[in-house]
Amino acid sequence: MDLTESRVRDYLVAIDIGHVQWEPFGNVCPDFLVAGSVAVEARRLNQNFVHRDGSIEGIESVERSLVEWLQRELPKIGAPTGDTSWSIFLQWRRPLPKLTPLRKDIVRRLKAIETDPPGPVHIIDIDPGLRLELRRAEWRYESRFILGAVDDRDRGGFIVSEALRNVQLCIDEKSRKSASTRHRFREWWLVLVDTTGLGIGRRDWLEIRGLNALAKGEWSKVVILSPEFPAESIEL
Repeated sequence: MDLTESRVRDYLVAIDIGHVQWEPFGNVCPDFLVAGSVAVEARRLNQNFVHRDGSIEGIESVERSLVEWLQRELPKIGAPTGDTSWSIFLQWRRPLPKLTPLRKDIVRRLKAIETDPPGPVHIIDIDPGLRLELRRAEWRYESRFILGAVDDRDRGGFIVSEALRNVQLCIDEKSRKSASTRHRFREWWLVLVDTTGLGIGRRDWLEIRGLNALAKGEWSKVVILSPEFPAESIEL
């Protein structure tokens, strides 16, 4: 059971409507069965990018694959060649090609800088959607290059519209995944654990509910669990 499922299990136990069983049929839908009759699916509510082919990609995937890797890789390039280190401002926008070749190109381009670039700023375009902006750091670190900041240009947006968009994506995705087992139970809930980091408050979720704009399909309930109001839930 992962952290999302654990959070949903705690919610289901807290509302006390019956025995909570995790994965009653193994690794297939539903994630939980409550009181022997209510099927419950659990999912993280995250920000997503929709590709042209209709597939969705969690916004956080690039940051995990690129930023965390870069933090490990930069010290390996070596110590500063001059009096200062260089701080890297990493910026990207999707769609991006496969990250493995991009990562190799980043290391190659940084190692190719044999002497400090002229001026306070140096731009390296790795790909049309990926740019490194090198700025002179205020002092000399142990490493020649350090990661200063990152900017995912696909992250954020108007809070209510972004939350509404991503909830609908989650509903549609879970509807497809549960289609083959829908016949087993008449009542299905979808419980979403908000990990968007958008700071969506209770008032925002109530506004979304009031819009009545979600296509919930066959879901009896769509429930939001949020770090902004940990002791309660919002049913959309």
